[in-house]
Amino acid sequence: MDTEQTLEIISATNSVSTLRSLCQFLQDKWVYFYVIDDGSFVDAVGIEELVFTSKKRPVNIPTVYVNDLHNAVLYIHKSTAIERIKPEYRIGQMKGDKAYKMFLGEESITGMIIQGHDAWLSFPVSYLEELQTAEA
Repeated sequence: MDTEQTLEIISATNSVSTLRSLCQFLQDKWVYFYVIDDGSFVDAVGIEELVFTSKKRPVNIPTVYVNDLHNAVLYIHKSTAIERIKPEYRIGQMKGDKAYKMFLGEESITGMIIQGHDAWLSFPVSYLEELQTAEA
């Protein structure tokens, strides 16, 4: 799947079926997101540290207010996440389905942005609930 072209198609057409296909495609792919640096991270040489979350390592996820939603941003490409990182953030990495579940578990997150190299889209996080229900 050409994710950049798919993002552009969804943005132009608002196609729910194409959005569903993209989300399903990303379920078993590595995706990237930002976590707020709480001061406990150590800089790696040449690359931002990847943060691995667990119940023992809770993280704070920044949100972006767009389309009346508090969106978590999910980056399809590590290079894009690295290019756009701010000093107060670190990069988290997960498979898409685990990231969806994590974002669904955060009450403050009401939307999701999927960011490619150039294209992006925003949608209510409740859509991910529907996707999880359809997979069950």
